[in-house]
Amino acid sequence: MKEINIKDKKIVYLDQNIWIGLSRVYYEKDENLILKSILDKIIEASNSKNIIFPISIVNARETLSRQNEEQKNRLVDFMIKVSKGYTISPYTEEFKKEEIKQAVLKKIGKPYEDLSKYVIKKGVSNLVGAEGEIIGNIPKNLKNTLLSLVNSEAGLNFILRNPNSKISRNYEEDNKLITELEKMRLENSKIKDNNRRYEEAIAKTVASLLTETQKICSEIGYNKPIFVNIPNSNINNREKVKEEIIQFFQSIRATYTIFVLNYERDSQMQRQINKNDLNDIYSFAMSIPYCDIVVGEKMFIEIAKQSKLNKIYDTILLKSSNISELNKLL
Repeated sequence: MKEINIKDKKIVYLDQNIWIGLSRVYYEKDENLILKSILDKIIEASNSKNIIFPISIVNARETLSRQNEEQKNRLVDFMIKVSKGYTISPYTEEFKKEEIKQAVLKKIGKPYEDLSKYVIKKGVSNLVGAEGEIIGNIPKNLKNTLLSLVNSEAGLNFILRNPNSKISRNYEEDNKLITELEKMRLENSKIKDNNRRYEEAIAKTVASLLTETQKICSEIGYNKPIFVNIPNSNINNREKVKEEIIQFFQSIRATYTIFVLNYERDSQMQRQINKNDLNDIYSFAMSIPYCDIVVGEKMFIEIAKQSKLNKIYDTILLKSSNISELNKLL
């Protein structure tokens, strides 16, 4: 993975509704006083190059889904102006494996990398979580030039306007996923004891991570237990075992964030899962553990705070309605 030097820069993630609202105020299509009060500060902060406002794959998909071409083009212009072409990588299986690897290395006292420096980069490749490749019998210097274009502001600009972009949202797949999630939630709700349901959910998720953990240990030739307390596990040691496993899980930052947001959302049985939930969780999976400030939808920001994700990852979480607080944070 290539890194970008974002040391000493503040990373601020904005929910799509904030991008839309700020754009409308910027082009004088709305007189929202709260957004007006922060707009100049955000543009000033962006121009200073000390604060980055990255675009996520969720922002891109929501922008592409807008039907009004004039509104969409204005929004794209504004997002490019403020983001300066910076993007935040999506949560992928490859990234999950890398998170696990670095968590294992840290746990056993080996040199490890902070993945934050890989999450925020410029261009389309980072936006979709895959390095671009130019195939065909083309001179190497021309391939490099074309790749540079893909990862330029112009390349991002093109993708955000192109209705045929393969990053467009697949609503049919969303519906299938929601059906599966509802089935799983219903099954889990049969466990009436809240503590037991939570512990079983944690255990099931951690167990699914252990296969990759064992594979990594094998690759680096480490054959000792990575959990200190488990070999000596007994009734008196149970809480230490639990604490050690939770701390390890929390070090797999995006995966832990997804677990927490999904679990707490699923606990609200009176509320149906909807497509916006998928967007919010997918975007917060990377932004909460890897950004300095996240401004987003009320429900998931409150869930994240109640679950102490802001404290675990040292992230300031703001509800969209409290965006004016950015004035003193930028």
